[in-house]
Amino acid sequence: MPGHDAQAGPPEPLLTVHLLVDTGVDDALAVIAAALHPGLRLAEVTVCAGNVPLPAATRNTRLVLEALAPRTNAVLLTRGAATRRDGQPFVERAVHGPDGLAGLRAHEGRDAAEGMPTHVPRVARAAGTLVCAAPQTTLAWLGPGRVVLTYGREGEVNYDMDPDAAREVAATWSVAHAEQAPAVSWDEVENAWEGLPPPDRATPLARLVLALLRHQADRGAGLGEADTGLRLAGSTDPLSDLVDANRR
Repeated sequence: MPGHDAQAGPPEPLLTVHLLVDTGVDDALAVIAAALHPGLRLAEVTVCAGNVPLPAATRNTRLVLEALAPRTNAVLLTRGAATRRDGQPFVERAVHGPDGLAGLRAHEGRDAAEGMPTHVPRVARAAGTLVCAAPQTTLAWLGPGRVVLTYGREGEVNYDMDPDAAREVAATWSVAHAEQAPAVSWDEVENAWEGLPPPDRATPLARLVLALLRHQADRGAGLGEADTGLRLAGSTDPLSDLVDANRR
């Protein structure tokens, strides 16, 4: 066949990823990373309450998925836990801004959770890697499985928001803990961004990613769960890879 490289083997299979999120800025970046990186296939996003209440987290997730369309048209969106295992509400944290998305959400829209399947019927049984970027309450619903936990160790936020659920998951699931993402600086973000051609930097999606990254840099935080997803895909430079994935 003309142009065929006989030495090239079959392409590497994509790593299928299922995300559990309480979408603030870091989880928005995780969804974007999983949808854009060429080594990943985002199959499902389950929205849970946590740092951000469930309605706001759902609206934020929908906004991000819409910004990623048509790449995300086939992504299943499901609803996870709205309260802790004991029925108490989660303690909200203000680190993600007044709307949970650094003030970027344009409108509230309809009831964000309307029509969403509940209790994530597929995520635990589907092939792929389950990444929990939220409190572990929803995992406690699902029963034993395999999961990569982000900030899920005792003393970390996704553990401490629902310790009862976290202890149950630790006792019944096969758990791998992700390392905490290093902080990014404003200069690192801007320097990585300069590598994109100007037309790519001008797209709405790219502007969204830049605003989210600047928010993280302003508060001395890192890529959060986006770092985990990109490292699962083999990245050694997640910030540059996330920025570079915005090429059209």
